[in-house]
Amino acid sequence: MPPPAETSRPSRVAVIIGRTREGRVGDVIGRWFAEQAAGRDDLEPAVVDPVDFGLPAHYPDRPTRQMSAFAAEVGRADAFVVVTPEYDRSS
Repeated sequence: MPPPAETSRPSRVAVIIGRTREGRVGDVIGRWFAEQAAGRDDLEPAVVDPVDFGLPAHYPDRPTRQMSAFAAEVGRADAFVVVTPEYDRSS
């Protein structure tokens, strides 16, 4: 008897937003990318926005609960996309 057919699960893709400042547009772009990727059967995108985790402004001596939650969310991914801002170097 042949082995049972293996069903492959979609690849988990973390779409990481790379900026937390007010006025950013990376979150809009990241969510757009995730929507586009969700149309594929082989991808399972998840937007990972540092704003949603309440990360500290400076690195503490030990990871906070929020830092551990952020790392765990990224750690569940098979791949990741980082949406970063582009600076025009004029200022």
